[in-house]
Amino acid sequence: MLYILSWYRIQVQAREIAALTGHPIYDSQIIAAAIDAGCTLLWSEDMQHRHQVSTAQGNVVIRNPFMDDVAHDG
Repeated sequence: MLYILSWYRIQVQAREIAALTGHPIYDSQIIAAAIDAGCTLLWSEDMQHRHQVSTAQGNVVIRNPFMDDVAHDG
């Protein structure tokens, strides 16, 4: 039952993120799952580098591992 509640919470949050940021729903589901898991950093080469997503549940910063500045500011 806990799995179903967690899945539902992520789906609701993903819709809110998609509406707020304009991210596609699939990207928003990844972001919502990261926030739900307590992550503050999300690595993705497909999303906007250094974009911060803030919700009532938490915040996450998206980083591209292939951008030059990643190696310099650890």
